[in-house]
Formats: sequence, structure tokens, C-alpha cells
Amino acid sequence: MMTESGRFLAKLLSVALQYPDSELKTTLAGLDDLAGELPDNSSAQIWSGFLNYLQTTPLLRAQECYAQTFDLSPQSCLYLTWHRWGENKERGADLARLVRIYLDGGFECATRDLPDYLPMVLEFASVCPDESGLKLLGEFGPEIDKIRQRLNESGSPYAGLLALLSEKSFSPQTETAEERE
Repeated sequence: MMTESGRFLAKLLSVALQYPDSELKTTLAGLDDLAGELPDNSSAQIWSGFLNYLQTTPLLRAQECYAQTFDLSPQSCLYLTWHRWGENKERGADLARLVRIYLDGGFECATRDLPDYLPMVLEFASVCPDESGLKLLGEFGPEIDKIRQRLNESGSPYAGLLALLSEKSFSPQTETAEERE
């Protein structure tokens, strides 16, 4: 079961992984006190470090870095099925499956992004009333880890955010004997 702190982290990461515009910078600057809401100290440090990067980096430079990292480098793009399938026809079927999962969960995609866009998957996980979002994060764990590794190798300021996502167990938890009773 996805905990409230897990939902909170998924929502926070879904926002932080968006293209940085002036509105996002302003929004995130107001969220520096949320570090105390994160599940542990290492998460809070990563969050604070990312906010520091965003606050001290001129907007144009932050946008260039984001585009270079996620838009111009296929190895670190945020489209999860691309990491699984590339441009093969299986990717189209997987994208259609994601749309169905979103609709079944009462989530309508209101953006032009493909349904495998990591911030969208995180947003779905943060609001999904059942465990579908958690299962998606677990299912795409290997792809998320590939992106994390690439960001670490390149020294990206986004590496910490993906490390947070990879470190936190978003895979469905098995029930304990007490929970089954």
C-alpha cells in the first residue's frame, strides 16, 4: 500500500521534474520548508540541494540544462516506455495500456505529454485511490534506474531527484500477517 509520505514524495517529484519556467521556480521556492515533511533526513538533504540549484541558477540556464538533460539526450529522457521499447511497435501498445490504466483510475491526461512521461506517472501515483500508481512505479523501476544512472554519470542536478525515486520503495508491499487478519 502506498503511504501518505510516498504519495507526498511522488507529488513533489512530479512537480520538480517539470520544465523549469518562472512559475515553477516561484512555486518550488515556496516549498523549501517541505523538507521537514519528507520521510527521512537524506530525502530532505536531496530536496534542499535541488531547491538550492533551482534558486541559484538563472532561469535560462536552468531551462538549457533541463532541455540538454531530458529533451536532447534520449538516454535520460523522461519517457519511460522509450527506455523499455525504443521506437518499436510494442511501445504504442504500452502507451495505450497506460492510458487505459489512467482512465480506469479516474485520471484524465490533461497535457500533451505521452502517458509514460515520468512526471505524469508520478502525479497519477500521488492521487490514484487504488494501488495502480504504485504498481506502475514498481513496474517501471528498471527504466527509472536507467535514467538515474545516466543522470549520475552526467553530473546532472536532477540526479538526486531520481536517486530519491529509486531509493524509495514504490514497489507494492506484501501484506504482513497482522494486515491480513
